[in-house]
Amino acid sequence: DYLSTFMKLGTIFVLALGVLLVLPRLQMPAVTRFIDGTGPVVPGKLFPFCFITIACGAISGFHTLISSGITPKIITRESYARPVGYGAMCLESLVAIMAMIAACTLDPGVYLAMNIKVPGADAGAVASATVAKVSAFGPEFTVTAERMAQLASDVREESLYGRTGGAATLAVGMANLFAKAVGEKWLAIWYHFALMFEALFILTTLDAGTRVGRYLLQDAFGRLWKPLGEVRSLPANLLSSGLVVAAWGYFLIAAVYDPDGGIKALWPIFGIANQLLAATALCLATTVILKMQLQPERDPVQGQAVNAFRHPAFALVTFVPLAWLLIVTGTAAVQKIWHSSPGIGFLAKARQIRNEQLPLSEAALEKASAAAVGAPPGSPKVQQRDAALAATASLRTQLFNNRLDAAVTGAFLAFVVLIFLLSVREWVLLLARKRLATLGESEPVWLAEYAVAEGRPLRVFSLLTLAFALAKELSGEAALDRAQRAASVCCCLEPEPPAARPDVKVTLLGGGTAVQPCISKEKLYLEMTERRYRTLNRCC
Repeated sequence: DYLSTFMKLGTIFVLALGVLLVLPRLQMPAVTRFIDGTGPVVPGKLFPFCFITIACGAISGFHTLISSGITPKIITRESYARPVGYGAMCLESLVAIMAMIAACTLDPGVYLAMNIKVPGADAGAVASATVAKVSAFGPEFTVTAERMAQLASDVREESLYGRTGGAATLAVGMANLFAKAVGEKWLAIWYHFALMFEALFILTTLDAGTRVGRYLLQDAFGRLWKPLGEVRSLPANLLSSGLVVAAWGYFLIAAVYDPDGGIKALWPIFGIANQLLAATALCLATTVILKMQLQPERDPVQGQAVNAFRHPAFALVTFVPLAWLLIVTGTAAVQKIWHSSPGIGFLAKARQIRNEQLPLSEAALEKASAAAVGAPPGSPKVQQRDAALAATASLRTQLFNNRLDAAVTGAFLAFVVLIFLLSVREWVLLLARKRLATLGESEPVWLAEYAVAEGRPLRVFSLLTLAFALAKELSGEAALDRAQRAASVCCCLEPEPPAARPDVKVTLLGGGTAVQPCISKEKLYLEMTERRYRTLNRCC
């Protein structure tokens, strides 16, 4: 986890340094003709779809869950929460900025050719159709098949047409920036390095998301079946983890067997779901801040009130972005469900498939099936029937996906509106002094004086201490020290014969004692080293 984090942050910082060194020219126009909703990549107007497309780089509900489930378990003191939480979100914004710079340094025609999906099985036909479609948008978007073929050859890919989703766009943009800084010969290496970086970024995020999913699953269903809520129980952890991993696996396997199913079924609502989750987090944050400001400030030692009340206006820090987020995301959710354009509205697209496309496809399938009766396998008539069957199945899957997306988006929107209304009721009661501003926080655990003193006068030495502690953790010395204390090896350090070395009596939590055999320091070191390099070493 440490190495993956350093690699991700290091890559972003190196990319930012490359931008400052190369100073690339942005090829994409500042404002294009597509802000009216006629764009081929995002079929919607600048408002509100720009704000749900640039999701994690602006505000992320998913990262709110990750911070809630993981970060408090690895932060040793409360003062670290601000640089870790706020700093991580600043770095996430930096990732978004780097991604936009990398995409905008590409030729506009190349960008559209990479992000427009043209159906077809023949590579030559797809290339010709994509080039013609992109070039029809105007002279500023002109692209040639030769340019796309040369770019694909430079990055060692068979084709770059229809590489939607943003991964290939970011990889090509990053590769161009790195190549301009260190040499054009390494373009393919930088391209595949960028793809590996994105895969590492996504996989480690999904790893943390899976862990949080286990926490949420145990917290929710543990109320129905108490053994499942025992977070210290290995069977309960294995069961809940297996359920979450099975859910991920289902979407991945479904996408393999059905190109229109699995992840692709829910991908169109990712931005909306993420932003609505962020709105829920801001509702909670506003409530907590308001309660904190309305509580009397008490002296931690004397326990007496210092000031009567603090100012509730501090809650505007989260309420203002909450209001903007609800306006933007609510508008986008409503349009994605009920917009009359099939390119935007889920229900409109479902009606188009059901009333126009699916009847024609079923008629073509019936005609092709009748023509293929008695035809030998592999004949053109059989191939036409199979193609018509695949097209009909794809349309039926798309019909189901659009209805599912509309239902899920509507449910998300209804839940968020309900949470917001309940939060508003809570805020009104708090401000009217009709409800006590009580927080359910656990009692604070005050650090020892030496732990507090390390960050006071000499910050440089504190950073060196932190670096030394991190080096000990990475090298395994810290784990060895903990194992020595657990095994009480101090009794084995004296040069005594093995028969004279006493065993250690350990007091159990439930009462009673147990005998733990004494282990030499050398043997313990060998065991820890072997365990470190033969098993996965996770932070939590």
